[in-house]
Amino acid sequence: MSMRVIAAAAAVVLLTLTLLIPASYGLYSSSDDVVVVTPSNFDAVVTNADGPVLLEFFAPWCGHCKSLTPEWKKAASALKGVVTVAALDADAHRDLAGRFGIQGFPTIKIFSTATSQPEDYNGGRTADAIVAAGLDAAKKLVRSRLRGGSSGKSKSKSKSKGKADAVVHLDESNFDELVIDSGEVWMVEFFAPWCGHCKALEPEWKKAAAALDGKVKLGAVDATVYTQLAARYNVQGYPTIVVFGSSDDGEPVPYQGQRSASAIESYALSLVDKPTVLTELTSGSVFSSECTDRKLCFVMVVPPVEETGADGRNVLLDVFKTLSAKRAASRFGWIWSSALQQPTLEQAFRMDAGYPAVVAVNVRKSRYATFRGAVSLDGLTSFIDRLQRGKEPTAEFELAATSLADVEPWDGTGDKIESAPLDIDWDDIDID
Repeated sequence: MSMRVIAAAAAVVLLTLTLLIPASYGLYSSSDDVVVVTPSNFDAVVTNADGPVLLEFFAPWCGHCKSLTPEWKKAASALKGVVTVAALDADAHRDLAGRFGIQGFPTIKIFSTATSQPEDYNGGRTADAIVAAGLDAAKKLVRSRLRGGSSGKSKSKSKSKGKADAVVHLDESNFDELVIDSGEVWMVEFFAPWCGHCKALEPEWKKAAAALDGKVKLGAVDATVYTQLAARYNVQGYPTIVVFGSSDDGEPVPYQGQRSASAIESYALSLVDKPTVLTELTSGSVFSSECTDRKLCFVMVVPPVEETGADGRNVLLDVFKTLSAKRAASRFGWIWSSALQQPTLEQAFRMDAGYPAVVAVNVRKSRYATFRGAVSLDGLTSFIDRLQRGKEPTAEFELAATSLADVEPWDGTGDKIESAPLDIDWDDIDID
């Protein structure tokens, strides 16, 4: 093989390798002590870091960035194990850089749990100056911890631990699971970090989230980073607040009220602080009103009162009442019937395995799921959780509300009828 062919082949290989090298490695490589940051590892490296992070936003073509590179690497080696020194290609990851208002290169920001927002670094661009800034950030964090401030461990993108910030930070990886599939009411703010109105809303949003903890969940989405998620809900301005899980048709609705904590809290409570009703199925109109427009309707058929007595029946109904109260924010329907009073319904849902029998019904989709097991709060809670995760088998049904019988409501009384023991003379029975 001639030297010319070998040289040409080598040039092709070199060009191929050059094209395969990510742009973010134009100034830094994996052998450096500088941590290369991308959108996929930003939370792990920066947001959830235990200690301070010095982050350079650079562009590979920027002359000042190239001049800074050897000093940045030297500082990273000196601060290794003490302060994280990182770099992000802002030209390749413009959405992430835009989140922090980056407009020139290089821009250096200092992230630390000792401060609520990253700080701009305006010092010298020598290794000594950078190391001094890193050590100063570390000292601030240590002093903050001594005063009982954040340790860094509690900072998370999933859910904050304290009531000071009960806002759930949402992204494209957890949004559907936490919000859409939860069956609960959520208020979600779509914001931009540079937006003045968003900054004004932030303390009110946190205050409302703390007050509503355990009742209605408040979330936040950085719309400048998770652009597809924002587009999915037609977010065109900031902040935009969208309410999920409150409408009967399951569609999200915009919040257009005032942006004070008290107004947000009052609105949220109006969605869930409604009397929970467990209704006896005494006619087809009850089925229509309680089930037709609900995401889910739960139907329980209890044994005849002669088998359980009034007390035994109330034990079963109390389980349903307690469960419906716990799930009030989901706005499900809850109805019950006594065995054999609604034969059309029992036939439609194949309730032939005995009583009590429980089904979850989606009228709009003409699908239902059967609960299997002893009726208990824990058992039914697990059943609902599996339904919301799509883990329960469903079947199709046909049932016209007009086919249901009109019956008298239960008067709350009834004694259990004990079966008399059989009077058998065993001496009369021959066993061969």
